[in-house]
Amino acid sequence: MFKRVDRETGSARYIYHGNDGTSFPWDDTAQLDYLKPEVREAVIQTILHVAHKFPIIRFDAAMTLAKSISIDCGSLNRGPAALIPSRSEHGLTRAQFDSLMPVEFWREVVDRVAVQAPDTLLLAKLSGCSKGISSVRWGCTASTTAPLCT
Repeated sequence: MFKRVDRETGSARYIYHGNDGTSFPWDDTAQLDYLKPEVREAVIQTILHVAHKFPIIRFDAAMTLAKSISIDCGSLNRGPAALIPSRSEHGLTRAQFDSLMPVEFWREVVDRVAVQAPDTLLLAKLSGCSKGISSVRWGCTASTTAPLCT
């Protein structure tokens, strides 16, 4: 994780590296809190901005934004995340998690792009054990790179 210290106040915040729960964290990424609607909306707006400029968008490690992977990687008080004190103390119940993220993030993306940039092809790179679960939930078949379909 990164430790960010505010030079004016001295307060510290920790920013976790991205990961998919199957190996070590990726030290060139940072996790965003997709449980916050404003974060999801900002990312969707960025995707729409890119979709208006390019006909194909490929999302690397797209499975990390599936609800099932978010749960396994630290949102609930269970699994490997329970071993990380700074995460486990902020863990949620399943009901709390579902109220904060009622639908799949990628379902939101696909539906919005279909309306606002309908000529854009979205591709999702899936890996590991998430292939069958995530791609089927998004309405696609499992493959290394699956189209995000409606």
